[in-house]
Parts: sequence; C-alpha cells; structure tokens
Amino acid sequence: MKRYIVERIFKPTGPYVHATESHDLIFVSGILGAKQDETLPDDVDVQLEQLFNNISAILDELGLQKSAVMKATVFLKDMAYSAKFNEVYAAFFGEERPARSMVQVVALPMNAFFEMEFVAVRE
Repeated sequence: MKRYIVERIFKPTGPYVHATESHDLIFVSGILGAKQDETLPDDVDVQLEQLFNNISAILDELGLQKSAVMKATVFLKDMAYSAKFNEVYAAFFGEERPARSMVQVVALPMNAFFEMEFVAVRE
C-alpha cells in the first residue's frame, strides 16, 4: 500500500494522509478549498476554485486523469451552494463525470463551505 501527502496543497488538518493506494484503487481524503499556506478563503467562489485546484494537484501528483475518478462524495455546509458547486463540478469533469453523492453537514473543518473525497482507479 502507498500513502501520499501532496506538497503542493495544504497539509492534512488531522492525523491522515491525502491519499492511499492499494492495487489499482486510490482513496482520496476529504479535500478542502484551503490554500497551500493553510489559509481558507472567506469567499465562497474563491474557496470553490481552490478546492478544484487542490483536486487537480492531487490527480497530477498521482499521475491520474480526471477520468480516473470513479466516485465522489461532496459535503456542503449549506445546500444553497449546490447549484454553484454543480456548475464548477460539471465544468471540471466534463463528459466523464464520476458517480457522486452530495450531503449537507452541520460543519466542516476550518469552517469550510465544501469538502470532497473521492475514489479513483489506476488503469
């Protein structure tokens, strides 16, 4: 099994790694829209953009394409953000969208608006 900490994004906010890999499966921990300096933008749009920048950095670090993502789970602080999230998510993944669940939660680490975890496959 391999464990990954991606240096180009924020450090994990707890005792975990950004991703683990076993055989051809990659499990990515909940990713926030935090910057590399570990600050979280106050602006919802900036935080959402940073979230997908972080996901891109993880995929790049692991040598994966977006199409490798098989399942995503999205956590939102408020479902009022779901339309905006869906817009950015659809643009990011294009036609090769993964399966997905989206849930509203009471709170997220660092008081984030969004968190996304996913499972990818190395083919």
